Amino acid sequence: MPNIWPLTLDELTPEMRERMEASYERSGYYPNAQLTLARRPEVAKAVQNLQQSIGGSSTVPMQTMFMVAELTSKIAGCRHCQSHAAKNLSRHGVDAEKIRAIWEYQTSDLFDERERAALDLALAAAQRPSMAGPEQFDRLREVGYVEAELVDLMAMISLFGFLTCWNDSVATETEAAPVEFATEVLGGMGWEPGKHATP
Repeated sequence: MPNIWPLTLDELTPEMRERMEASYERSGYYPNAQLTLARRPEVAKAVQNLQQSIGGSSTVPMQTMFMVAELTSKIAGCRHCQSHAAKNLSRHGVDAEKIRAIWEYQTSDLFDERERAALDLALAAAQRPSMAGPEQFDRLREVGYVEAELVDLMAMISLFGFLTCWNDSVATETEAAPVEFATEVLGGMGWEPGKHATP
């Protein structure tokens, strides 16, 4: 049961309803976190705009960006965000074997050096306090990342810092599609919806 109740579609402002319909078109479901944030439309729009700006113009492959999101979510322990990031990885062409191997990215042959460098940054930066330092950024530059891409990676890690705190604290109910996907792909590794389950 969520700690803050989401709005129904009928309770949304016309602009938020339009944004929710666009989310539905992209994902096939209405995101419950956004329905809760919509109690403060300005906050909901700011989060949506940040999400769109991070992914909309980045030259970092979206597969890498959502790998970073998945690892950040695992470190934070937010099962809701884990399921969403994993489903987005699949939507962007990453197969189940690689999604399951993200925690072993440092030794798995499924990851290239650019992906490993990005995930090293996520592993360090997602901890509290942050353990990110010059070594992670220097390594990213060594494997070909440019400064704007470093901003994109840190923006994704930071976005999921917000999302994991929000969803885990609010106990956002995870929608059926991400639950089904995560149960199938990550269930054997201990994933379950936990407090994010439908009551």
